Amino acid sequence: MIDGVYQVTGVGIVVAGTMKAGKVTPNTTLLLGPDKTGKFNPVVVRTIHHKRTPVEEAVSGQAVCFGIKTVDKKL
Repeated sequence: MIDGVYQVTGVGIVVAGTMKAGKVTPNTTLLLGPDKTGKFNPVVVRTIHHKRTPVEEAVSGQAVCFGIKTVDKKL
């Protein structure tokens, strides 16, 4: 569940929220959406932070921030 989306200088787009299920590591491709048209867009997780600390894995139940980059440069 996404709680916030931020533009951070030197990092780019950061998405914050609570992991509902699964496991995510850096370089994982996720689908972010839906956008205004109902489409889900692929993004790549560059960095993960949990409790303001960089981590190599996020798991279900954690409140985390993902530094992401879009796969489609048009977004």
